[in-house]
Amino acid sequence: MQWVDTRPVEARLAREKQERRVRQQQIRLKGKEDELKRRRAQLGEREAAPKIQKEQFQAREAQLKREEEE
Repeated sequence: MQWVDTRPVEARLAREKQERRVRQQQIRLKGKEDELKRRRAQLGEREAAPKIQKEQFQAREAQLKREEEE
C-alpha cells in the first residue's frame, strides 16, 4: 500500500470552508445593515410627520388670524 500525502488537499478544503464562512457572514451582515437602514428611514418619516403637522397647524393659525384682522 502506498502512502498518499493529502495535506495540501486538506489545507485547500479548510481554506475554502473558511472563505465560504466569511462570505456567509458578509451576506448576513449586509442583510442586517439593509434592515437597519430601512428602520432608520421609517423612523425618520415618523419623526418628520409631527413636525410637518405642527408647521401646517401654525400656518393655518396664522392664516385665520390674518382673516380675522381683515
